[in-house]
Order: sequence, then structure tokens, then C-alpha cells
Amino acid sequence: DECTGTNPTIGMEVGVTYKFLQYDRSNYMHPLGFAYFPDGAHDDVDELEPTIDPPSATAKQVPCSASAGCPAPMYFQNGEYLGTYSNNAALVNVTSGEDNFGLDDYEPKFFHPANTWAEYGEFMVALK
Repeated sequence: DECTGTNPTIGMEVGVTYKFLQYDRSNYMHPLGFAYFPDGAHDDVDELEPTIDPPSATAKQVPCSASAGCPAPMYFQNGEYLGTYSNNAALVNVTSGEDNFGLDDYEPKFFHPANTWAEYGEFMVALK
């Protein structure tokens, strides 16, 4: 309700799970993605993925990319998780070495015909 314009900056608290519901018709053709910088995949900048270290990572830290444990969204359809990676025990058992966070199964469905997309049911993205 408080966001205005395009590409709003959303303040998020570490350790809190945020769920983005995408089953309203206004979401058709607009699957959510998350990036460390504006425009994400549209501008070829790093996105939140299990194997991409955050820009805040330092040389003294063990890179989370080594174990596919970097922050990443988790994509669901009708309550079923579409990936194998997890950093959120409240949703799916936490994993190590898995890099499929469900986007490759989730995103293409948003570009199917509108009626077909609506029949797929409820889409949701969780981010912790």
C-alpha cells in the first residue's frame, strides 16, 4: 500500500519470511524475481540465487555459493514447492548443494495464454 511508482525499494528484515502472492490476474506476464540491484535480469545484474554471493560478502567469509546456500527466493504453485534448494526450514527442510529454487518451473507459466495461466492456480514466492 505504501509503494508508489515502479521498482519500489522494499525494506526487509533479516530472518523474516516474506510471501508474495501472485495469483491475481494483474500478475499475469509478471513473474517476480529478486536482484541485488535495480532491474535484475533486465539489466544483467546479479539476482538472488543459491550460487550467487551477495555483494556484501567479504574475502574473509566462506562464500555461500560454494554450498549453494546464498539467499534466494523459493517458488511455489498451489502450495507445492517447485525446487529442491531451501534456506527456510519453516517451508521445506534446509538443503546444501542444491541450486534449483523453482524459478525455471515457475516463470515460463506466466507466458502461457492468460486463461491457461489462470487455470494453473495460485502462485507464491517466499523470500527469507
